[in-house]
Amino acid sequence: MTASDIDLRKATIAVYDSILSGVHDKEIQNVFRPFSKMIPSILSATVPATVRKKREKQFSVRRLKNDVPQNDWCLYHKIHECLAISCTFEGLRDKNISDIQRKLATEIYDAVNCQV
Repeated sequence: MTASDIDLRKATIAVYDSILSGVHDKEIQNVFRPFSKMIPSILSATVPATVRKKREKQFSVRRLKNDVPQNDWCLYHKIHECLAISCTFEGLRDKNISDIQRKLATEIYDAVNCQV
């Protein structure tokens, strides 16, 4: 499962991948290459030059490998939510994953009014 975070100011696409061993870096680059070219073209065609300087230079694509939880779909989904609302996940580390998993499980039980 991958997610991407597009930074329009820095002209970058950050790719988050929860299973790094599943896809090679080169394949990630190939998948995101069309987007790295298309996004600046769309911006140049739609955003007035008074708001954004027109440029066709393609965005850089980088695959983040550090501090991206691996093989934990529930937690990874939560990271997608954070990225979507521009929240960071600073402090998320392997040593506190089990505490976060328990917290998420508690939230799920509370949401469905499950009693144990």
